[in-house]
Amino acid sequence: MAYFEFEERPSLATAPVYKIVVMADDNFMLFPEDYIKYKKAVHGILPKGSFKKISNIVEQSGLKGKTTIHRGRRYYDDGKVNCPSFYTDSPGVEFSQIDGDTETYITIDWGCTDYPEHGKLMIFFKDIKSALDVRNLIYPDYTTRQ
Repeated sequence: MAYFEFEERPSLATAPVYKIVVMADDNFMLFPEDYIKYKKAVHGILPKGSFKKISNIVEQSGLKGKTTIHRGRRYYDDGKVNCPSFYTDSPGVEFSQIDGDTETYITIDWGCTDYPEHGKLMIFFKDIKSALDVRNLIYPDYTTRQ
């Protein structure tokens, strides 16, 4: 069964915290935690072809089947740090995709910048959020709040 998960993790401020699970048939579940409109899980259907659009973003990024982790010092109990330039308490973001025997897993902290693929991952997550139309999923009345 093919699916992917997209999750934004908390910061010390008021960044939205949630997880979206999308199935190959474009059905999704939104699991809210903090700072979004919903207080309990929401089921819905994304526009037709959304899952395929996300799969294409993963394929074109060259990240399919890879594990990429760039997180700040506070996450490591074993003393290993792969982000020595963690400069802020920015939220984190995670993406995982299961597609047959292929697993893709990417997790970063927005405040972690001192690694070669930083720019590529920023574009990747921006494209994923855009394809999911995250703004309207977590704040359906966003246009009236501006």
